[in-house]
This record gives sequence, structure tokens and C-alpha cells, in this order.
Amino acid sequence: MRNKTTILAVGLLLVALLVSPGFSAVKFGPKAGLALANLSPSEPLFGGFALKNKAGFVLGAFTNIGLAKNFSFQPEIL
Repeated sequence: MRNKTTILAVGLLLVALLVSPGFSAVKFGPKAGLALANLSPSEPLFGGFALKNKAGFVLGAFTNIGLAKNFSFQPEIL
């Protein structure tokens, strides 16, 4: 029950900030990146280890909500 109350309180706070008249600095944008995982030695290379990586792509979106002159809130979905 406490988690539902917390989520509801945060949601109401965000809605209140979005409808306030002084709240005009909202920006949206995409996020993209490359993720490398599973770094492990495979065969020795030049007396050391050859690095074996698995690559993956990350896609998502973000919004930047300006709350004050030098302060903003940036939720992201990846």
C-alpha cells in the first residue's frame, strides 16, 4: 500500500508542475547508445588477453523538465 501511495504522490506532484503557469521549459528527445557486455579472456593476444565483447544497442527517449534556472528533472525510458 505504501508503494501505491508514493507513486500517486509523485504522479500528482508531476501533474501539478506541468500545469503551473511558470512551467514552460520542457524538452523531449531521443537517446541511443552502444552497450558492451561480457568482457572475458578468450585467446591470448600479444602476451595478454584478447577481449571478447557482446555488443547491444540501446534506444529510448527522455524529457528535460526545467524546475528552476539551474535545476531540472530528467526522466528517461530506455
